[in-house]
Amino acid sequence: MESARADYKNVARKRIINVNLPKAWEALLKEQDSLLLELLSEKVEDICGYKPDLDTCSNFLKKQVISSNIMQPTIKEKPLPSSQLESQKNAHVASHLNRFSFTYNGKEITAQSARDLMTKIFELLHKEYSRFFERFASRKHGRKRRYLSQDKYELYPGRPDLAEQHSIEIATGWWLGTNYSRKNIKDIIDLALEVADSRLRKVIKVNFE
Repeated sequence: MESARADYKNVARKRIINVNLPKAWEALLKEQDSLLLELLSEKVEDICGYKPDLDTCSNFLKKQVISSNIMQPTIKEKPLPSSQLESQKNAHVASHLNRFSFTYNGKEITAQSARDLMTKIFELLHKEYSRFFERFASRKHGRKRRYLSQDKYELYPGRPDLAEQHSIEIATGWWLGTNYSRKNIKDIIDLALEVADSRLRKVIKVNFE
C-alpha cells in the first residue's frame, strides 16, 4: 500500500510539473530575468562570435512571447487621410525623442537611454535624501545580484568581467550596476522610488516608454 501511494504521488507530481512547465517558461520570457538575457547573449556569442546587447535579447524574447500566443483575427482598417498620417508621424517622432525623462518639482530632465535615466534618478534621490543608498542597499534585489553596493563585485557575483565593464561609481564608495534590459531598469527605478522618502515620490514623475 505504501509503495502504491508513493507511485501515485510520483505520477501526480509529474503530471502537475508537466502542466506547469509551459507556464513557467512563458513567465520567464515575459519577466525577462537578467540571468536569462545574459545566457542568451553569451550563447549567441559562442555560436557566431558577436555578442548582442541585452536590449536586443529582450526584444527577441518579446517576439517569442507574441508568437506563442494565439493569433487573433485581423480586421482590415480603412487607410487614414494623409494629413492624419503626417500628424501621427510627427507625434511619434516627438515621443521617441523624449521617451526617457522625468519631472522633478515641475522641471523636466531628459536622458539619452534607460540606463542614463536610472543613473540620473539615483543621483537625484541620493542628493535629496541622504539615507537613500543605505535604505536601497538593504532591500532585496535580484536573485543573485545587487543593484547597488559598496563593493562593485557584489553587483555581478562570479563575473568580475561584468563588474569591470558594467558598473559605475555613482557616488563616492557606491557602485551601481548597468547591465540590465529596459524592463529590469524600469523595475529598479520603481524599487528606488518605493524606497525613497514619500515627499520625493510625490514630486518625481517618470516617463519610461
